[in-house]
Order: sequence, then structure tokens, then C-alpha cells
Amino acid sequence: MQEIPDGLNSGGSWYNNQSNGTSAYMFNKKRELIYTTPGAPSSDAHGNWGPVWYVQAC
Repeated sequence: MQEIPDGLNSGGSWYNNQSNGTSAYMFNKKRELIYTTPGAPSSDAHGNWGPVWYVQAC
């Protein structure tokens, strides 16, 4: 699990470029799962990074 750097606390994009079909997981400050990406390849041009504190790529 990787901590998100300060400054990514608003809108932004993400691109899941892992192995085909693999998801990434986003967690809040309490390390509670709040979002699972669709399987790779997938993306969101307007993601909300506000509640995200950690990301785990699998």
C-alpha cells in the first residue's frame, strides 16, 4: 500500500495500466477501502482524490 503525496487532495485523473483485468484499490485516511478500479486497462479523467490517502496496486 502506497501513501498518496500531499497535494493530490482534489480532482485529477488516474489510469490503471497493470496486467489485463487487474484492479487497484483506494483507501481513506483510516485505511478503509473506498474504491476499487475497474480491471485494467481502465481510467477516469475526472477522479476525486479528496478522500484517497492510500493506493494499493495488485
